[in-house]
Parts: sequence; structure tokens; C-alpha cells
Amino acid sequence: MVKGYVPYKAGTVTYRATLTQTDPETKKESTVSGTSDVTYAYENPLTEVTAVQDKVSMENFTEQPLELTFKGEKSDAGWSVTYPDLKWTFDKKGIVKIYKKEPILWKKGTEWEGAPDFNSVVTNDQYYVKALKEGTVVATGTPLDNTNSAAPIQITIEVAGGETPQINIDELVQKGLLGAKAHLQAISPEQNYECIEHDWIVYDLLRAGIAIPEEKQTQYYDSVVKTVKGWKANKKPTEIERVALVLSVMNKDITDVGGVNLAEMIYNHPNLNSGSNETAWALLALDAKKTPIPSDAKWNREQIISALLTFQNPDNGGFGLTDNKTAGVDTTAMALQALAPYRQTNEAAKNAIDAGLAYLKSAMSDSYDMGTAESTSQLLLTLIALQIDPLNSDFGTSYSNSITGLMDYYCDTTGATGFCHDKTNKKRNDMASVQAFQALSAYVHYKNGGKFYWDLSDDTKEVTAATVMQAIDQLPELNELTLEDEATVQAIENLYQQLSEEERQKVTNLDVLENARKRIEALKDLGDQKGTVSLTIMDGIQADTQALSATEDPATVRGTILDVQVPIYAQDSMMSIIQRACEENEIDISLRFQGTYIERIDGLSEFDRGSGSGWKGTLDGVFPNKSFAQCTVQNGEVKDHSVITVEYTENLGEDLEANAELKTLGLQGGNLKETFERDRYDYTLLTNQDEISFTPEFFNRYSVASIEADGVAYGVSQQIPVEVGTQIQLVSEKNVRGTDRRTYTFLVEAQGEEKPGEQEKPDTPEKPGESEKPGESEKPGESEKPDDQQTSVTLLSNKEYGISLKGEGLTDDMELSVKPIKNDHEDVALMKKELPTNKSLFCLYEVKLLKNGKEIRLPKKATLSVSVGKEYEGKEMTLLHCVNGKVESLKGTVKDKVLSVEINSLGSIGVITDVARTQNGNKKTTSGNKKTTVGNGNTKKSPGATAAGSGNATSAGKSVKTGDELPLGITLLMLLVSAGALGTVGYKKRKERK
Repeated sequence: MVKGYVPYKAGTVTYRATLTQTDPETKKESTVSGTSDVTYAYENPLTEVTAVQDKVSMENFTEQPLELTFKGEKSDAGWSVTYPDLKWTFDKKGIVKIYKKEPILWKKGTEWEGAPDFNSVVTNDQYYVKALKEGTVVATGTPLDNTNSAAPIQITIEVAGGETPQINIDELVQKGLLGAKAHLQAISPEQNYECIEHDWIVYDLLRAGIAIPEEKQTQYYDSVVKTVKGWKANKKPTEIERVALVLSVMNKDITDVGGVNLAEMIYNHPNLNSGSNETAWALLALDAKKTPIPSDAKWNREQIISALLTFQNPDNGGFGLTDNKTAGVDTTAMALQALAPYRQTNEAAKNAIDAGLAYLKSAMSDSYDMGTAESTSQLLLTLIALQIDPLNSDFGTSYSNSITGLMDYYCDTTGATGFCHDKTNKKRNDMASVQAFQALSAYVHYKNGGKFYWDLSDDTKEVTAATVMQAIDQLPELNELTLEDEATVQAIENLYQQLSEEERQKVTNLDVLENARKRIEALKDLGDQKGTVSLTIMDGIQADTQALSATEDPATVRGTILDVQVPIYAQDSMMSIIQRACEENEIDISLRFQGTYIERIDGLSEFDRGSGSGWKGTLDGVFPNKSFAQCTVQNGEVKDHSVITVEYTENLGEDLEANAELKTLGLQGGNLKETFERDRYDYTLLTNQDEISFTPEFFNRYSVASIEADGVAYGVSQQIPVEVGTQIQLVSEKNVRGTDRRTYTFLVEAQGEEKPGEQEKPDTPEKPGESEKPGESEKPGESEKPDDQQTSVTLLSNKEYGISLKGEGLTDDMELSVKPIKNDHEDVALMKKELPTNKSLFCLYEVKLLKNGKEIRLPKKATLSVSVGKEYEGKEMTLLHCVNGKVESLKGTVKDKVLSVEINSLGSIGVITDVARTQNGNKKTTSGNKKTTVGNGNTKKSPGATAAGSGNATSAGKSVKTGDELPLGITLLMLLVSAGALGTVGYKKRKERK
């Protein structure tokens, strides 16, 4: 047989081999043995380690690599130093920690080719330093390879400034509790609990307020009775004490367990002083329910304390397991927990506790953990037992403490959550999860003002219906409940179970408790909390006493229905957030199509205001092109601080998205000389009357009108006195999803004999690109001409983005289309390749020339002008123009804040600047008669177009039937909310409900 040996470090070891053999003839056995000395040496032993910098400055809470150089005997030949490990010591503790992220390194890659140990696994020599608090510290690294007696290195590290990390401790605690609980329940999924095997699981769950079915508790108790009846007086004390604690949390009498008195077995035990654990757990078990000890007992409490103190090491303050020569973290922590109730009454106990705390502090790492999950759990339990705040003391801060240290042992492999014993082996460990659950549960009790974890004394009075009802009334509001409240809900449920049947009938608010339980269970399904979002649901808004609606009596418009902050969870979607918020605020909501479409909110349903009405919404100001149910936390679309709006539309969303332009004037008492149309704002008003009035109709339901004539303000539909020369201003303004203001001016002239230029037709509003039909409004001879006879114009402009095109061949039936493009656009990527160093791009647009809605080529060479701002006035700038994958540079000088260049074709453009721009750098105008837009600049599509699968932009409001299908307008509306969008509201109002 050949045995192999793996050396861990250099040195000499003596191997002894022994062989027993039998003589085949005499059958006598004989033994043959031999020894061999083997010396192991490092392939490339360390000769020198140096620090590139002997002084390092860094900000607090940051991390950076240490630049160290390791040299060995064969380093010049390309070998890595075999054992480059250093032992780090510090002249001041707690300022920095130095560590490796990875213990080994696979030496592969082109940078290592040619090395004699290429493609080998070697010891990693990269150390990192992390700043823990401000101060200056001298760190000494002593080589562990003593082959060549390499000298230590010293580095002075100065830590200053830095931003304090924000750690959500409650979130960490909840995550740890849920993970450990899942592990505990996985150990015995059917909850067939047995004495000894499942003692701690039963204790932990019940102490945390988690219900175990009564029949399962009975089964466990029966197994205890059966087990303890076989115990002798000298049974191991810690097993008796553990079972006594479990029975105490079950409210069982430990002095009569099937006729066996466990308390007596403890205080009369012949070997109670055999170890520190035996005495510590004796105190915990007897003190849990304040069990009395008779005067003739072998051990009273003072004697047990004295026996426990004999195990304290006089040199370091720690407690040993079986003597006072050694010391351990776990045994010390358990001793201090047992002594905690006596700190104020027993001087010896107080002194022992102080010395024990000093020992624990010295054993604690810079990150406040104790080397294993179990030891770190015991530290946390001890701090809580002694009422020491783990987040604000010598044992931790708000961002680094024994809780964050314990969570470093949390593991989640393929959904199997729990805690591991040590960080090097991320494998769930039963005892690690048991003790982590105990420690985190104890922290929750401590934070909520409850008793210490091992204190099970019952100070409550007899439970009555009034007691339960009062406890229920003190629960948080349903929408404010979190998983942290599960223990409270469970405790109230336990109280309710203690009531007699008669008393239960008197509990009139039981439905609140039942809803709280449903909420807790729902939150479990939703996963960890990921933040909070703003949610607004509204049907128009209230402007003074005027409710904004194009079709409804103002009295029926609801205004802001709900305006709340809503917690979000890992499994949430935009739709689940909306539904949960409505239900928690007792607002009626109805969904259809497997929860992907909002049919009704607060009694307001689809089609209540016509075939184009229904619910629509936005996420962070962007119109989702898919179902709300598909916008999720997991895919990153819904996140902390997101803004969700849900809103009722009366016209397939057009009334929510349009700018402040007027649809009709509602002019009474006069006519316009010019044709009323979009993008025209100056008119001549012809009248022979003394008074006129305006009752305008808006494209956007949020627009409001103000009217002023010769400096005097008038209301909508109010009679305005006029005469020749009167100047009237009608202002339309909207402040939802951005601000837009349109000012229309009218100069009054006397009505002549000629036919007026426009008889307003409220039911047939003009749209961009639509020309008047001959005979409707134009003067004789001005009917539409063929395309080739159109009056030539020299300038087309897009006021929305401040871009214009000037040149021959442009006609008034053409449209200059401008759409912002983002940094991830393929044309932008091509333009960036042409950028000089330290330059950036802004004014990123896709520019097209349209005719009858279709893209056409530029007829002739033209001048393209782009508004860039006054800061570039007089400067020469370069415009990059990308078309068909090719980029050209065009130069021009900025005049009147506009850059103009000669161009032969249109496409994607961007302007080069020295100034770093955020996002696209695209500018939009926000005042006067210039258009404004919100959102991400994408081409507007009618509601539901993408969700319907066409992917094509279609005009909102048009209805097309195909065969037996529903009208397209209705079909779009059915997809409206699931694929709709609503801009971000810039203000909030409290809930207004009828």
C-alpha cells in the first residue's frame, strides 16, 4: 500500500511506519517498525518583502490594494514566492484591517506565459487594506516563511474623511431570521419533533413567536416524558438543563414531567460543577421561570454562581470549559449570559462580567465577529443580555457590528438558506443556524423592549377579550406592517388561543388580526423589502373648484384618489404594487386578463366616459410598452424611489400626453380672419358685436385657460367687451408631466363684407400636416394646389428642440422630424469614435424630413441650424453627421446661440463640446409658444400598439375593424393600462374620496 502526504509548510517531520505480521508456520505475531526523517522545503522561499509606499493615506470606509513586492530565491527565473503570507499586527486596534480576498491564484494568462510555474495554482500575495475609522496606525507585516529570515515591513496608514456607509440593520436581521428559519424547518420538514434531536428547534421557533401545531407540541412532550423516565441522577447536566428550557418555553411544569422533577435533578446533581457549561446552563434553566430552590438542595443559586466563577481564567478574564487555565469565546459568552441577572446584586458576578467582556473584546476581530457563526452569535446574545447596544458601543457601530459580522456567515446556495460554521466553507451548518436564529431573535426582543432571550418568566395577568382587543388595536396599520411584526402578530394569536370560547366571542376586531396575518404571509411571498416607491392614482386634478374633464360633469371627477409611499419587495411588479396599495387603503380595484389589465379603480371603470376611456400609467415618467405586471423589481425597472402614476384617460391617452395647445377656441360673437390651427398663435378677430367670449377645448385635459383683454382678466365663457383695436390674450397652460404654456393673441377688427377666413368647427380639430379642404375656410382661389405647384418656403423648423432647416425645394407640406437619441444608439457609438481626447457630445438627435408622414430625401443642399446656447456664442464648433454608417464632420460658428452648417442629407447628429454632458445633453424649450416634452424622447405610440404585437406607431383615436374583431380603439383600450403610460406628477395631494 502506498500512502501520500501533503505538506502544509516547510520543515522536517519524522514518519514512523509499523507493520504487524504473522508467521504462517508458528502463527506467532511480530511487529516491525521503522522511522524516516523527511525535510520539506519551499520551491521558491521568500528572501525579501518590500512596500512600494511606506506611508499610505486613504478615506475612511474605503478599500484599496497594498502595493507589496515579494522576492524569493528563484523569482528572477519567473517563479512565484511559494509562501508569501504575512502576519499583520497594529500599534492601534480598529483603524484598519489588512486581508487577502483570495488565498490562492491560478497562474494563467498571457502575462504569465514562459514562467516555470505557468498554469499552476500558487499562493496569492495580494493584500488589501480597509479603513474602519479615522486615525493613524502603524501596520507591521511579519513573514511566516522563516527560511531566509526575511525582515518584517512597516507601513504607516493615515485614515481621514470618508462618507459613513448606510446599512439597514433591520433588513439584515430579517434576512438572517428568514434564512435560519428555513434551515431549521428543513431539518425536520414535517415537524415530527423528538426529544434531544430537536430540542433547540422547538425552543427557537416558540421563543420567536412562531406557532407549532398543538398536536406536534404534544408529540414532542410525549417523547420528552418517555426519555426522561429513563434518566439517572448522574445524567449529563447540560441535557437536563436544555430540555428544562424547552419545556419552560412550552409553559410546561419542569417539576413534574411524567412524574420526573427536572429542576430537582439540576439543583441536586452530583456533578453540576464538572464544567462551566454545566453551571451556566443550570442558572439559565432555573432562572427561566424563576423556579424556586429548596433550602436543603445540594446547590442553591449563590453556590452555583461561585462554582461557575471557578472556571474564570485569572490572567485574561475568559472562562474555560473544564478548568481556569484555558479560555474560549463560547464558554465565556455563556457564562456572562448566565451571570447577567446578578450583575447588580452580586459583586463577584459583576467583576467577573467586566473581566469577561474585556476578554471578548480582545478576541473580537476588526469587523466585530469572533471567527465562527456560533461564537459571533454568542457575542451578540451576551451584549443583549448585558443591555449593551451592539450598534453603538465598544462592540460595534451602526455600519459595522456583531450583526453585520454574523451576516458574513450567511449562505444561500441554490435557494438553501442558513448559516455556515466558518467563511471558508459556505455550507449550511445546523448549529450555526440554530445559534444565529437565537441571537437575531434576541436582538428583535431587545429592540422591541422585550425581556432577555432566556427570561421566560410570566408577569402577565389573566388574558381576557379586552386584553386581546387592545393588543390588536395597537398593531400598525395594514399597509405599514412588515415582516418584523410577525412575532407580534403571532403573540397576539397565541393570546387569543388562550381565551375561553365565551371570551373569544367578545373579540370584535378579530378581522384586523386575521388581515394582519394574511399581510404577513403575503410579505413572505414577496421576499425581502427593496425600498419604497411613490404611487399616485388620479382622475384629473382639482384646480380651485374646477374639476378638469373634457366629457364629464365636474362634480363627478374624483381628482387625486390616492397619493402614498408604498414599500416594495423582491417579487413585486408595478401591477402588484398598485393592487396592494389600493387594497390596503380600502380602494376598490378590479383586474382582468390574469391580473395584467386594470378594469376599475374606486368605482371608475373602463368605457365609463366613452369608448376611449380607461386607466393608464407611467413608471418614472416613462410610458411602459408592456404590461404593468411585466415591469418588476427583479428586472430592475421598478426600484427604490421609483415614481408610479395611474390615471384615467378619456381619449386613449391623448388627453394625458398632449401639450397645452387648444383643440378649439369656442369663440362666440366673432370669427377669425385666419384659419385656426396648431402651431399658429397670432390671429385677427373679426366682429361687429360689442362682446365676445371664449369657451376653449383642450387636447390635454389638464390644461387651464386664462384670458386678458387690454390688461383686464376674464374667465372662460365670460363676456368680453371689445372694439376695434382691442388686444386679447388667451393663455393655455398645463403643469402635469412637465410645464407647457401656449399664448394666443387676437387683434379685434371690424367684420367686413368679405367671407371670413374661418368658421370654427369644434368637432373637427386641425392636426399637424392636415390642410384645409377647398371651400371650407380659404378665400376663393386658395384651394389646395398639386404637389409640384406648392408654394415654396425656405425654412422648416422644429420648435420643440430648437432645430431648423433652410434651403430651396422645401415646401409647406413637409415636416422636420426631430427625435432625441441616447448614448447607446448605434450612430452615437460611431460618432464617439471620431471624438478627440477629452471631448464629449451633446445635442444628440435623429433628424428626418417627412412628407405625408413618410420620410423623403433632402431635395437640395440646405442649412441645418441647431440651438446650442449662449455659452458657445462666437465659437467655432463641429457637428458630427452620421448617415448609413458613415460619419462626417461639419464646422460652423455659433451666432445668436445657433450653430449652422451646410448639409446634403439628414440623419443622426451630435455636437462636439469640451464640457462633459450628462445623459443626452439634448435641450428642450419650456416657455412661450414652444413645445415641451417629457419622458425619454421616444416616438409617441398609441396605447397598446406594442403590446398588440405590431410594434408600429399608429395615430391614437382612429378605429379600424377587421372581420368580427372588436374595434381597434376598444382593443387598444383593453391593453391601455397594461401597455400604457402616464407622466410623473410634480406635486402631491392628499386622498380625496367621495
